[in-house]
Amino acid sequence: RDYPTASAPEIDGAIRDYLTSGSDYMRGWVAYSEGRMAEALSNYELAMQRAKNKGYIRIERARVYTLQALLPAAIREFRLASEDLKKLEADKEENVVFYNSSALVEHSMGVLYGRLGQVDSAKAALGRAITEDLSYFAAHLELGRIALAEKDTATAISELGLAAELATDEPWVQYLHGNTLLGAGRHAEAVTALRKAIELEPFHAESRFALAQALDKSGQRAEAAEAYTQYLAIAPRRDQQHRAMATERAAGLRP
Repeated sequence: RDYPTASAPEIDGAIRDYLTSGSDYMRGWVAYSEGRMAEALSNYELAMQRAKNKGYIRIERARVYTLQALLPAAIREFRLASEDLKKLEADKEENVVFYNSSALVEHSMGVLYGRLGQVDSAKAALGRAITEDLSYFAAHLELGRIALAEKDTATAISELGLAAELATDEPWVQYLHGNTLLGAGRHAEAVTALRKAIELEPFHAESRFALAQALDKSGQRAEAAEAYTQYLAIAPRRDQQHRAMATERAAGLRP
């Protein structure tokens, strides 16, 4: 408003000058967003020295460590952040301006423990995430993935089923649940889940291929042929194996 003739680069420069002249935390955030990780950590460290509650800054530091593949350091920061957030929630006199989800912090630790191969610690952290927020479907999703890696199909179906119940508008969750049911031979249930995934995301080819297989294996020949055909209409050409199978089955199922 004050400078109506300013160019876009001039406006961008003014915004950046404003951000970098702000607090240590803001300078750390700018450095983080621009990929200058060492500088981000340095500024976040300065910001923590002045902050009453350090939880939200520790979360940012943990993310930087994660991007640097320093996973034990990231887990340590997430753990300390979780402790700080609990203290903040318990402080009745503290006004919480920006809410940081404890469930998200625990989930983040669970994912990092999983990447380190510390499965028991991963499960414990994900369990705490669910305790913090019963509607937090991402923790159930991660527990389902861990169960799949352990070839524990029953647990995988249970956890992914819970995730699907909570994330009714997430096509990827519905697909993963349906595909797991398909792999377990529970074809009728798989059809229901996969139809939901396609309803949410009609152009996800893998959902259509899995649906065609579920219909095929449950003896619904006409529906399976149609599903294979619909898959072929949107499938990437690089997926030659599935395309060849779909073409053959679509032709074989038609009268």
